[in-house]
Amino acid sequence: MLALQVATALTCDGKLDEPAWRQAPSSGRFVDATTGELIPPHAEARALWDERALYLALYAADEDIETFDRMGVVVALPAPLVIAIDPAGTVHLHRADAADEPLPAGLLGAVERDGSLDDASDDDEEWTAELSVPWPVLQRTSPADLNVNFFRTDQPKHFAPRTLVWHASPGGKIGADGFAPLLLARGASD
Repeated sequence: MLALQVATALTCDGKLDEPAWRQAPSSGRFVDATTGELIPPHAEARALWDERALYLALYAADEDIETFDRMGVVVALPAPLVIAIDPAGTVHLHRADAADEPLPAGLLGAVERDGSLDDASDDDEEWTAELSVPWPVLQRTSPADLNVNFFRTDQPKHFAPRTLVWHASPGGKIGADGFAPLLLARGASD
């Protein structure tokens, strides 16, 4: 997947209304983490970057938005880094299966919801999340390609709990290590 370079920092507000997000390539629809099949609900990701940070846009169709839902990215590092956000806008950071870590300075996240939070009596539509991840959080001193996997966890009203992931390599399969390249396209635009 390509991450396009932007000339100016983005506003991390969860709205994804900057023109650069419309130009950013989509990951395509996430698939079931176990079977690799396309299943509801729909989720996808986009990425942009500048000299300061990697920006991630995450989208989830969701008929029942719950606080324990998550969207995020796993970054292939010596100890894989998980950066997730929930629909309340809380950012979670941890390595492998460890507990949440304190958030480093500059790691930002925001959410925009079309629906209520934790109210199963109504029908929600979707939520979007935006993350701004400074390069040092990703163990980089300057912008560089990464190996990643995007994910979404959800408990839909009418389905069993789901974990959806991005499968990007040829044939719809992610690499044996569970990651695929996120390539930084140079040439700033807004």
